[in-house]
Amino acid sequence: ARAAEQSDWETAERTDSVDAYEAYLDDYPNGAYAAEAHTRLTELEQRAADLSAWEAARSASSVDALQAYLDAYPDGEYSADARSLLTTLAQRADERAAWDAARAANSPEALEAFLAGYPDSPYSGPARRLIDAMQQEAAEDTAWQTARREGSADALEAYLAAYPNGLWAVEAHRRLDALRRAAEEDSAWQEARSANAVAAFEAFIADYPVSIHVAAAERRIETLERTAADASAWDGVLSDPSAEALEAYLTQFPSGVYTAEARRRLDAIAGDSAQETGTVADVGAPLPLINGETGTESGIEDGTEIGTESGAEAEPATETAALPDATEDVPDALAAADAEAALGLSRFQRVQVQRGLTALGHSPGGADGVFGPRSRAAIQSYQTAIGADPTGYLTGSQANRLRQSAPPVEAPRQATRATGEPDGDRQAACEPGGAATAARSFPISIGQIFEIGPSVIARRRCRDQITAALASCRDAGGQVLPREPTCTCDTDWAATECFYQPSSAASLRCEVTETAGADNCP
Repeated sequence: ARAAEQSDWETAERTDSVDAYEAYLDDYPNGAYAAEAHTRLTELEQRAADLSAWEAARSASSVDALQAYLDAYPDGEYSADARSLLTTLAQRADERAAWDAARAANSPEALEAFLAGYPDSPYSGPARRLIDAMQQEAAEDTAWQTARREGSADALEAYLAAYPNGLWAVEAHRRLDALRRAAEEDSAWQEARSANAVAAFEAFIADYPVSIHVAAAERRIETLERTAADASAWDGVLSDPSAEALEAYLTQFPSGVYTAEARRRLDAIAGDSAQETGTVADVGAPLPLINGETGTESGIEDGTEIGTESGAEAEPATETAALPDATEDVPDALAAADAEAALGLSRFQRVQVQRGLTALGHSPGGADGVFGPRSRAAIQSYQTAIGADPTGYLTGSQANRLRQSAPPVEAPRQATRATGEPDGDRQAACEPGGAATAARSFPISIGQIFEIGPSVIARRRCRDQITAALASCRDAGGQVLPREPTCTCDTDWAATECFYQPSSAASLRCEVTETAGADNCP
């Protein structure tokens, strides 16, 4: 029996399992190795419990589970592993917190800082991908903002070329289409305005019925049709300047472009405006346009006859020849100014134009042969009235029509004051014992020529004003005092505002000394 027990114990010890030790104790509860079997059995059971707790803690892989394992088995077989994993988990918690913070910041800078602290983190890959996406999005946003700010077709096309499937690609296409439609519409409108014909405006309305220019096109059609009928009727009057023709014109066009002139001519025919015999042109006939004929006509300058004062000779007949229509309907201000300059209007012809403007109710502020700001405004008013582009610069046909509308000139009379009384200085020179000469002076306008426009026009108009002012004074036999004016721009010739002013602070004036004689005295 003892040998059998020894053999079973050796088998249990060799197997070293709970089942083997329990089998030994079942056979030999009080055997020689029973105490040792119980001890070994307890150890095995404790080891099994340790393993089971460790496996549970490791499976949970949480700080709480690992800490509970260590509390139960501080010296357990797996306590070292538990402590190592607990440290790793703590580090991972810090890493996760940093990753969460970087994602919440949602900026390349925050993600770059996370990668610097955790280069081998499981989140390093996602962090790098997010940085790339953010940089691409920022570049696209910059490109879109640039395209939207510039708002041009080129800018939008450049954005679409770089980002054909970008975040704003649909909006870019929409804006590009709108720009193209607007460009086509604007081009069609400019063509219609350049053509300046009823058919052109009607075609524009048919093609673009909801355009913002439709109302203007309709008004233009109405103006053109009304103006054409008005001009046709007035041409009939000019070919037959009778009272009946004038009355028919006024009946048809009581507020027409030439209504004031028609009434004036009708009054003249009726004898309401007496003219001095032998010195007045026939008011019933249109102003002649000299084409190979001979003859002259003079203008007036603020009540003083141009070409008759101080012995000045009348302008030659060639100055009244019909002007070529080289500038009809030129919408661009610079082109219109250059085209008017190409007409070569003389001072005499400009006086006729100013007198025609006055006769038609568009006051240029006098007839001095100088087209200043008021004359330009009067020309614009006239052009608006006849349905032309209000450029402020004349076409050949407009200049000819205005010259036709200029009233005839009265014969020279003794210079008088505004009250109609003889000029005091000249009268004093003619009285017995009076001075042999009488001095008079008149101011030369000084001030701003115009406010906006191309600089080349600013310079040209400024110099033209100076030239005209000096010529006006010298034609009257006077001299400019205290010194001749100069042309000044606000910075340089690239400026758009020019002035002409005297070189000194003294008031600029033209002084004329006249010698009293039989021709000058009553």
